Amino acid sequence: MPVDQHQAGKILNVEDLHKSFGSLEVIKGVGFDMDYQERLVLMGPSGSGKSTLVRCLNWIEPPTSGRVTFDGVLVDPKSTDIRRLREDIGMVFQQFNVFPHLTALQNVALGPVVVKKGNRTAAEAEAMELLAKVGLSHRAAYKPGQMSGGEQQRVAIARALAMHPKLMLFDEPTSSIDIELIHEVLEVMVKLADEGMTMIVVTHEMGFAREVADRVIFMDQGLIIESGTPKELFDHPQQERTQSFLSKVLMA
Repeated sequence: MPVDQHQAGKILNVEDLHKSFGSLEVIKGVGFDMDYQERLVLMGPSGSGKSTLVRCLNWIEPPTSGRVTFDGVLVDPKSTDIRRLREDIGMVFQQFNVFPHLTALQNVALGPVVVKKGNRTAAEAEAMELLAKVGLSHRAAYKPGQMSGGEQQRVAIARALAMHPKLMLFDEPTSSIDIELIHEVLEVMVKLADEGMTMIVVTHEMGFAREVADRVIFMDQGLIIESGTPKELFDHPQQERTQSFLSKVLMA
């Protein structure tokens, strides 16, 4: 009986990844791998390369060099269908990036209809299910300008889920949200994690990392400094730079 690759092996393997913008090297030879259904948190100071790294994984920012293998296939921009890759690797950004002229329902149904050429009625039915999943079925007919930042970000999560991604990337999804609304988004992400969603999360939310992450990677100056379980990294960091960062963040 063949092995189900979604239960065995690696969904992602990154080798010697570099990314430069002109003469500025932002990612300096990063490597890591990731299991199916693993929850990985990236943390580190601003400017450490975390957001650039996740953008390289679905080719929003093409890497300068290195190798990315996703779902068992080496990503090659000359032969890989990058649009299809982005369907399989969903992304939720710092800014909500929802379409202001569309309702929540239309935002969520758009990808399956336009990109996947799906049936509109079926797409809208699933969109309603996804809005219910993120606690927004009562906002289906609202446009983004009529919703809070937390609600807009939950629409963005539902929109990404509508494409049935194999991996979800979250790039500081709570950084643009009023502090009292952050819990709304984090609760949805915890729920997805509990359901087995494979995810990489860039965040400064230490409580979320402790609760959800299988592994935490600490980055600084474009390099991976240290990685481990939340308990290992938060309670017993090995590297001086990690210790310094956590002493400031955990005291804040």
